Amino acid sequence: MKLRLLCAGRRMPRWVDDGVAEFMKRFPRQFPVELDTVDPAPRKAGLSATQLQQADSERLAAKLRGGERIVALDEGGQQYDSRGLAGRIQDWQHDGRDVVLVIGGPDGHSDAFRDAADELLSLSSMTLPHGLARLVLVEQVYRAWTVLSGHPYHRD
Repeated sequence: MKLRLLCAGRRMPRWVDDGVAEFMKRFPRQFPVELDTVDPAPRKAGLSATQLQQADSERLAAKLRGGERIVALDEGGQQYDSRGLAGRIQDWQHDGRDVVLVIGGPDGHSDAFRDAADELLSLSSMTLPHGLARLVLVEQVYRAWTVLSGHPYHRD
């Protein structure tokens, strides 16, 4: 299984890019994780949040690969603790399909994108800034790998 993080938004603050890069370099070859980004739709006056969600979701959908399990990050999605996420990732590994974890644009995913996703995942019931959500997601995926591999990074 290959795991891909697909995120709307290319330009992040340096602290986000540095943090994400730090965790990305820690993943071993046998647990491949890729970061892929798309530019969000231009925020033009007169466009509604629904129109912007749709435009961003279309850009993300264009980057999906056939056969991938689509896991959309959404505040209404399933929440896991760190060990629970590790267990979910292990389930995905047994399934054998590649997995894409998708962070939407500033206005979130369109209803159609959420409906088309295989599952919804929530990092928190709190609203997180976009860059922080990206960093938390990559750290939690790394933490899940350490749980599954017996690495001492995660402590209960």
